[in-house]
Amino acid sequence: ERLGGRLKNSESGVDLGGAWIWPEFGQRRIAELLRELNIGTFRQPDDESSTRIAGGAYKAIEELSKRLPQERIMLGFDVSRCAVQKQEDEGGVERE
Repeated sequence: ERLGGRLKNSESGVDLGGAWIWPEFGQRRIAELLRELNIGTFRQPDDESSTRIAGGAYKAIEELSKRLPQERIMLGFDVSRCAVQKQEDEGGVERE
């Protein structure tokens, strides 16, 4: 069991999963998440319409897992939905 599902890099770092995003075609939120995680992107050299994730898509899994409480990471389960939960900060202000 490991994080990432179908996303995976080889031991030498070669991306073995999905590595493209298309921010200009509706995938702006994933581009924002990558910026928040300090993960770069670059244009596919032979196809300027495609944007690749520097380090492969699995890089996002690695960075996200560093930010999540380890007790919240559960392996061996199918993901059936994702939702943003609102939380209160120290000042009582609700945030996502």
